Amino acid sequence: QVRDTVIEDIGRLAMSDIRREVPRQAVVDGELVEGRVDRNRTIPPAQQSQFLVQQGGDNVLVHAAAGGVGLFLIQMLKRMGARVIGTVSSKEKGEVAKSFGADDIIFYTNQDFASEAKKLTNGKGVDYIIDGVGQDTFNKNLEACSVRGHIVVFGHASGQIDPVSPNLLQSKSITCTGGNLMNYLVSHEELVNRASVLMNDIKSKNIKVQIDHVFPFEQAAQAPILLESRKTTGKIILKVQ
Repeated sequence: QVRDTVIEDIGRLAMSDIRREVPRQAVVDGELVEGRVDRNRTIPPAQQSQFLVQQGGDNVLVHAAAGGVGLFLIQMLKRMGARVIGTVSSKEKGEVAKSFGADDIIFYTNQDFASEAKKLTNGKGVDYIIDGVGQDTFNKNLEACSVRGHIVVFGHASGQIDPVSPNLLQSKSITCTGGNLMNYLVSHEELVNRASVLMNDIKSKNIKVQIDHVFPFEQAAQAPILLESRKTTGKIILKVQ
């Protein structure tokens, strides 16, 4: 409606001519509220989670499971009936991921996640891997994946993935795909529909939200420092008065 406040998220460099606007609803301290946080970064990762979870294999490996996208993915996958194996860097993050529904945890800082994933699946490997880490995890994904398994890449937090020969996928008939929020949602209607489903799930407590820290806008420079410390779980919010 005219004069409504909206969140605006526009694709980079005219990647799409669709103006991506949805009614603004913010999540602070685990509660859905109106008008308190501008350009709330909880919603875009949740939409990413929605487009990634198109099918749930019996065993799904989620990298960075205690992060903002990871915690949404755990909950969505469990609702689809999947067994969720999450990779995390610390015991504290493992506890958070478990509290959101993860069935098993792998500590990738001191465990070989491919070997552990195979142990947890009786040597089969996982059916589905969702990876926002990138360079540090991709080659091991090929080991962890089952025959006819799927790998979805949606980010590269550790750096761009090195070039990979398609022949490496043939050894186990692996399917590898990539996704980006800015071009996956192809219409304004699709954006609004997906956002509405998500916000309704949050309102009804079907989806929990983990907010690690809320910074006033004047302290915005502290947000990336905290993020790079790798000590956070869930989302970091900038609060604009």
